[in-house]
Order: sequence, then C-alpha cells, then structure tokens
Amino acid sequence: MSKTSSAARYSVQPMAEDGHPDKTTCIHVDADGPIRAAEIALGETLCVHGRPEQARAKVWHLSDDFAPVSVTLFRPVSSKA
Repeated sequence: MSKTSSAARYSVQPMAEDGHPDKTTCIHVDADGPIRAAEIALGETLCVHGRPEQARAKVWHLSDDFAPVSVTLFRPVSSKA
C-alpha cells in the first residue's frame, strides 16, 4: 500500500521591502510544503537560502505536536557565468 502526501495548511506572511515581515498581511494556503505554499501565495519562485535583503516570505505551520514552525524564503539569486 503506497502512502500519498496530503496538503497541509500554511500561513504565508510576505516580507516588506525593508526585509521585515509585513504584519498586515497573512495568506492561508493549502499546499504540500512550505515552499510551494509561498510560491502559490506570492506567484513567484522562491528558495530556502539567500541574503537578508532577498527575503520574500515567512511561512508558518503548526506541527503535529502543536509547536509553531516557521521558515524564511528568499528570492533566488541568478548566477552569472
């Protein structure tokens, strides 16, 4: 029997231009992971590493043991050869 992944509820808090969370906006999304949730909410590709000024969203999720977990996601930096 194969196990299928199910969507979970995430809260996406966009970052303001100054790199701090926008305390006036929170977007609730059902997705299969925090990166996908933020990409759905913001409509852009994001990654888990970057410079502070590239921060685009903080994604919140309540774990199975009811502990809040968050991850900050960043705008990808394009590499130039």
